[in-house]
Amino acid sequence: MATTPIPAIRPLAPGVGQWYPTPPHDTPDWLKQALRRVFDDIYQLQGLLSPAGVFVIGTKPVVVTQAPKWSQIPNCVVTLPRPGSWAAFGSVTFDINAAGDIGKVFLVGLSVSGLAAPAQSTRIINPSAVQPGNPQALVQAQPAQITVAGVWQFHVTVNAAVQLQVQKDKTAPNSTSQADGVNCMLGAVWCGN
Repeated sequence: MATTPIPAIRPLAPGVGQWYPTPPHDTPDWLKQALRRVFDDIYQLQGLLSPAGVFVIGTKPVVVTQAPKWSQIPNCVVTLPRPGSWAAFGSVTFDINAAGDIGKVFLVGLSVSGLAAPAQSTRIINPSAVQPGNPQALVQAQPAQITVAGVWQFHVTVNAAVQLQVQKDKTAPNSTSQADGVNCMLGAVWCGN
């Protein structure tokens, strides 16, 4: 009986090793190939399942700059270890310290490097460096603490970097209002290819 060669398996996630059983020498070829295919399928699934997400918490406060400049939250940056669709979620707590910030808008944004055009143009048709639809809060009082959260979805190439950032209305004065870094967080979950 003629045997067909076993197709090459897809590459695995970094650091994932392979192990194949060694059947006795008198095992029929068809059974050896069947065992090999079962293990190939296991390795492919293992390669697809990890890693599934990343998460960080900020480290220190940062003064919120006026638009169009963005202030990056220290340590709120993640590297996405695999290409495909990702859903990111972030939360920022603002400490409003200046009366001049009352009535002004504070925004949370996401800077994404390595964006790729999605296979289905339903998420982002023309990707930009900063994702549209930035969550925002209108300051009503001072002093105050305001928490703003957002969720973004995008398609990236391998090793894309995602940075959580903030800004305030361009008409707001320079002030000591800041994003409280230790109460800020950024996470991302892989959603598939």
